[in-house]
Amino acid sequence: MPFFIYGDISKKKASTIEKQVLFNILNEYMEGKNNQNAVIEYINSLLKKYPNEYLEKSTLLTGEQYETMA
Repeated sequence: MPFFIYGDISKKKASTIEKQVLFNILNEYMEGKNNQNAVIEYINSLLKKYPNEYLEKSTLLTGEQYETMA
């Protein structure tokens, strides 16, 4: 799922820096160097700038149980 999020955000013309920061945060999460909350917080900040109804309603971002990113 992480790379679907990356693709959805990228399509909305996120800046090169924003894309790189997202990619870095996702990689850190997958390597165990970052937690899920850091990923969610950054994605939510991008969604304020680049709205995406599908991602905004995702249980990953709304905190619903049983959704993981790995």
